[in-house]
Amino acid sequence: MAHFDQREFDAMEAYLDPDGTWLRADGAVDGIAGLRELAKAMPADIRVRHVLSNFRMTRRDASHVTVRSYVTVYREQSNCDTSPACFSAPHLVGRYTDELVLTDGAWRITHKSVIRDFVRD
Repeated sequence: MAHFDQREFDAMEAYLDPDGTWLRADGAVDGIAGLRELAKAMPADIRVRHVLSNFRMTRRDASHVTVRSYVTVYREQSNCDTSPACFSAPHLVGRYTDELVLTDGAWRITHKSVIRDFVRD
């Protein structure tokens, strides 16, 4: 998510299974092609930061792992002229579930989903 926040989408691709699915609150992102479409559609004046914590990993077998974590998302339109950006509250607080698979010696996310527990009005 750090690469996503910094708009480093090419770097983000190294961590994703080419055919993986990311289930977001606004719809599914399917594979690397879907990530590239999302990157193009992302407004330039939006600043996003993901803060993840409380990681819990479950090994399903030698090449499959499930990672669950809490996420707090800060998302603001950059409408103030100073840095750091102005913000009123977290955009959402929820939980991620990431399914990883070991492929060619590297762990890649094959399925990512979010449960939104709190959302800003």
